[in-house]
Amino acid sequence: MNIFEEWDAERRRLIDKVMSKKLRLEKLVRSGAELSEVKTASRELDELNAQLVEHEKKAP
Repeated sequence: MNIFEEWDAERRRLIDKVMSKKLRLEKLVRSGAELSEVKTASRELDELNAQLVEHEKKAP
């Protein structure tokens, strides 16, 4: 695997995690979950998005 393929594989993994976390957050909101649960999920989503942005800045 070359450098770009490794970078792209990590990027795809992060995107999958972001999408999964986003779906979880949407389900929590729709189900009327407690505010603390929603805030935690939202914070986790923000952190994953930040990781993805940082990773994309390191594109080969």
